[in-house]
Amino acid sequence: MIKFVGFDLGGVYLSDCWGAATKESIHRKFHITRKNLDAYNNLSLITEGLISEGEFLRKIGAKDEKTIKKLKMHIRAGNKVIFPEIPRLIRKLRNHYKVVLMNNEGKEWNDYRIKKFRLTKLFDEIFTSCMLKDSKPRKSY
Repeated sequence: MIKFVGFDLGGVYLSDCWGAATKESIHRKFHITRKNLDAYNNLSLITEGLISEGEFLRKIGAKDEKTIKKLKMHIRAGNKVIFPEIPRLIRKLRNHYKVVLMNNEGKEWNDYRIKKFRLTKLFDEIFTSCMLKDSKPRKSY
């Protein structure tokens, strides 16, 4: 018997915080090289809560606090609902199942998205890699 239904967040309900479109817009607007952006395509340091958003942005090439602040605002501004029908689907599913969110996010991105998109009202439980100190998928599972 099915007891719960799990959803991812980036690319499912919302845009990705660190998807190709975000990286391209950062490259164009902030003149950070694609090489630096792609070098951190493996996000485990930030998504598993091992470094902060600021530390992550320094690693990709942000040189000062002013740039870091602008990058943070830029990333947040790119957060969009891409499938607006998802909340209606989730409300229907919640009539029969527990609905959980399982996503890989850095702490600051996660906190912002939970608040901005009222995710605690949408999902019964939220399991995020930065809080669990582990990310999905794991080959060892």
